[in-house]
Amino acid sequence: MRVAIAESYAHLDSLRLREIFDAGVTPSWEDLNHWEFAGINLHPALQTLGFSKFIKGFFTDTDGQKMGYNMDIDKSQAAGIWKAQGVAYGFYEVESPPKSGPDARHPHALFLDYSKGRCGPYLKRPPLRDYLIQPDPKNLNVFLGVAYFAIGSWRIGPGAFVLVRIGRARLLC
Repeated sequence: MRVAIAESYAHLDSLRLREIFDAGVTPSWEDLNHWEFAGINLHPALQTLGFSKFIKGFFTDTDGQKMGYNMDIDKSQAAGIWKAQGVAYGFYEVESPPKSGPDARHPHALFLDYSKGRCGPYLKRPPLRDYLIQPDPKNLNVFLGVAYFAIGSWRIGPGAFVLVRIGRARLLC
């Protein structure tokens, strides 16, 4: 049922997604920590390239840092089923957006900074910056994000994605 809610966002145009994002509220870390979410990239180009579905998880590392990760899904599964495949990658720190600089966007969102990801078997840091909001303050299971590619001080995007809670996060770091 929750995944159907996420898939309903895929039918919205970019203007409507932006309106929802701008009206959203900052998620509470407590509502994300130790949970995994089914993710759907909403940009048609990413869907065409086979990057439409993923898993995103959140956890607090042994140093107390708010962190997260991505995982691929097993694409052989039936529609609506998100089963992790492989290992976690694309680690990021979770924080408030910076007050200045190229990442000083969306002050009402949480900032997922891939340049600071520091654990896992793959220490390669993808050039991504995500911002995450909660579209409905009463619904703790659905979150909306925008992602930018970071190239130097340039930010290319955004591409939108939606997350829906699916289970407990893996223990990492």
